[in-house]
Amino acid sequence: MADNNLFRDGEHQNLNACVGTNGGPYDFSSYGEGFFYAAFYNIEAIIDGKWTLDILVYPICFNFRHGIELYIKHFIVLSGRFFDESVAAFKTTHRLIDNWNLLSIFLERFPSGTINKKDFEFVGDHIKNFISIDSSGQTFRYPEDINKHLYLSGISVINVAVLYEEMKKMYDIFEAWDCCLKEILEYEKKPELSVNLPMIRFEGNQLK
Repeated sequence: MADNNLFRDGEHQNLNACVGTNGGPYDFSSYGEGFFYAAFYNIEAIIDGKWTLDILVYPICFNFRHGIELYIKHFIVLSGRFFDESVAAFKTTHRLIDNWNLLSIFLERFPSGTINKKDFEFVGDHIKNFISIDSSGQTFRYPEDINKHLYLSGISVINVAVLYEEMKKMYDIFEAWDCCLKEILEYEKKPELSVNLPMIRFEGNQLK
């Protein structure tokens, strides 16, 4: 890529982002964090009067949705490692419902106390909210579908302050899950510390 005069280093070295094997490899959670914070900072820019709300709302919502998708896939990867199921993998789709239902099955199998039930339900409820208006990840990318049908025709307003507050809670939950699952993965690497713990059970949390 040495001849690429756009994606290259620049005069201001402090603004060179380290990517590829130079900065990573990063996992899905790192990408998810980036998309969440891109949305958070856009909302903060709106609150500070630096940009137009009715234009930025679309990349904001898209970034949150894609961040959620990335975190779900990340947790499926960690779950597969924990249960030593190398064949277990997230579905290569942008449909949140597919991978959320798969992750829900995994989360139910973790030791009791690993995942807080209220947090699980909170995440599930908001994933359901996203699915209701953007099941495939297209709604906030384009103004209309391939058949020229207008997206978001059933919604008149989206309050970004509400979105910010709820997505901050979801992000905090995801970060807590990330730390917790990585911690128990490390714990499982030490046979002398392994114990048989009761499994948690969540009822009725798979989406239809």
